[in-house]
Amino acid sequence: MKQTQQQMWAERLKGLLQKKNALFVLGIAGILLLGASELFPKSQQKADVFAQSGQEMSVSAQEQILEERVQQIVETVDGAGKVKVMITLEDAGETIYAQDEQLDAEHQYDENGQKVLDRNNGQSSHLFFDSGSDEQPLVETVRQPTVQGVAVICEGAGDVSVESRITQVVSTVLGIPTNRVCVAAMQTANP
Repeated sequence: MKQTQQQMWAERLKGLLQKKNALFVLGIAGILLLGASELFPKSQQKADVFAQSGQEMSVSAQEQILEERVQQIVETVDGAGKVKVMITLEDAGETIYAQDEQLDAEHQYDENGQKVLDRNNGQSSHLFFDSGSDEQPLVETVRQPTVQGVAVICEGAGDVSVESRITQVVSTVLGIPTNRVCVAAMQTANP
């Protein structure tokens, strides 16, 4: 019985596609798909929202995100055991927006050819781009926050080789010198 229903639907579909209005049906389907796609956020819009929220994040929120990421990577180091990480940042980073600058220079000379007045006037304004529903400022550069120091407390830090590997991993991941990384052994519970 299922096979006859499938055959019936296949014949109906074949008949629809063979008619002159097949293009019309496909056009309507395309319009419906475009309409439905507007209901879901686009991946670029998600990236823009993430970038905006990253720019406006507080130092403590950025520290917490970095701490979680560093903790996840340090936990994978052989011998590290249980890990806790604390990161301090010097600043929250900086976003530099593109600007349109117009400079006007005015020079005045007296009758002897000596410069009497030298004036520079300028205007600058931020550049914006249309992101569909609204205008967004055009980002020129994003400077990541500067890491001041990192403390890693873990069970395996009593072993010098584990401590050294963790120090190198943290230094490499964050792009900071090893003297800004402190690795210490975790306190053991006394029974």
